[in-house]
Amino acid sequence: MKPTVYYLLFCALFWGLLNAATYAQDTTTNTADTFGEQLKNTEFGIPVSPAFVMLDATPERIIRPALPRSFKVDWSLRTYSFAPNIALEAQPLWLLLYDKAPLSKYQKANSLLKTLSTISLSAGTTQKDSINNLAWGLKMNVYRSRDPLTDKELTDSLNMLISADEQQMTAELKALRKQMEKLRYKTDAISVKSKDKLQNAIDSIRFELMQFKTQRSELIRELQKNYIQRHWNTSMIDVAFARSYTFDRDVGLDSLNLIGKATGMWINGAVGIGTQWLISGMAQYTLSDATDTYLLGANLRYGNGRYNFFTEAFIQNFTRLPDKNSITFAFGGDFKLSRNVLLNFALRQRFSEKLSFKEIIPIANIICLMR
Repeated sequence: MKPTVYYLLFCALFWGLLNAATYAQDTTTNTADTFGEQLKNTEFGIPVSPAFVMLDATPERIIRPALPRSFKVDWSLRTYSFAPNIALEAQPLWLLLYDKAPLSKYQKANSLLKTLSTISLSAGTTQKDSINNLAWGLKMNVYRSRDPLTDKELTDSLNMLISADEQQMTAELKALRKQMEKLRYKTDAISVKSKDKLQNAIDSIRFELMQFKTQRSELIRELQKNYIQRHWNTSMIDVAFARSYTFDRDVGLDSLNLIGKATGMWINGAVGIGTQWLISGMAQYTLSDATDTYLLGANLRYGNGRYNFFTEAFIQNFTRLPDKNSITFAFGGDFKLSRNVLLNFALRQRFSEKLSFKEIIPIANIICLMR
């Protein structure tokens, strides 16, 4: 199958998932758990796209594992241009089964379904040195020491925000609306006067409830922020598989001229130390038309949930092109511009096996969760 077909099928899948999510939202709005909906927007980090990892379009080469639960867009500025260096990512099972369902559905699911819901699909394109590249990939989280959606530390603290006063006012509002419904079609003077009093009471309680909900939303955001600050370096392990293609697009969209293709797989994990340190490691194997490539490296981060800085080193070994074997050192960091937007940057220095300087590469990415 041509890579164009893969890409179009992937885009169609994204479109179907988004429409399914929209439909689910329309039919469950009245019964959705407000706390659960806000809790679902809790993640320890915003990860890079597996497609960009395969295309080597990420600032850090030793990527940290993470659990995205939202449609995501990555832009790579490695070539100092937004287009066509773009990748899309989504979690199909999460979107179909849990995204718009009550949080309790996910919390009650067995461990296998929870793990499968972390499967993430991505597709992306880049252009480097006038060469067009296309990749798709899938990633799955196989271990996490904490899951914010089931962690009692977070869920219990959020449930405590439901005050007895709010519950009583909700019950009173329901009772007043039932009384109003009984008087709905009565037009005598006493009924009209009673309806006015009931409406004033309803408006007053609704106003108080709105104030409660506003204050509660602010408290939830503060609790989420503090929780992420304490556990941003949670230990995790991801596995991934991806394919990439090099092609000539001048011949037309329906007849891409493939120049080369590659298949890659990797495992990456991270272990937190204290509250400010995170050590990540990654092993990757890539099979291409030209050679087999082995990559092994480690990354050390210091910081918090809002920003962190890293230094990393990795070795690349080409089995059939030994003259390309290299050792790379990189320095960079992550900075959250907002809850949903991450700026990721690094400066790479590549050396030969004998530590002879080869090149220096600046890379920056902007990652955005679409919610």
